[in-house]
Amino acid sequence: ELPLQLKVFLTYLEFREQAFVRAFFESGTVVPLMNTLSVDFDVSDDVRCLAIMVLHKLASNGRQHKELLCSQGLLASVLECVSDGLRWETLKFAGRLLVELFHSNPKY
Repeated sequence: ELPLQLKVFLTYLEFREQAFVRAFFESGTVVPLMNTLSVDFDVSDDVRCLAIMVLHKLASNGRQHKELLCSQGLLASVLECVSDGLRWETLKFAGRLLVELFHSNPKY
């Protein structure tokens, strides 16, 4: 069920509508997404990869969103996720997320 929900999130974020992006932050959806990256959260690598992809889509919507994600501790969550020894696909998308977070984000 969770992988399907993450795929639906990705579909909505493909439209790049600011109303959808704002809704993700205002509804508190971002925090559970970041929690799925924790090694204490028992999910498959596929779910972690999808969560990273959703977070990447959110981060690609501008500096303000990158700063919000970073201030919520996303960098530490991604590093914890990567240290768990995941499959190549997840590591690749984690790297893309980190690059996106650091690009045009002088605060972090």
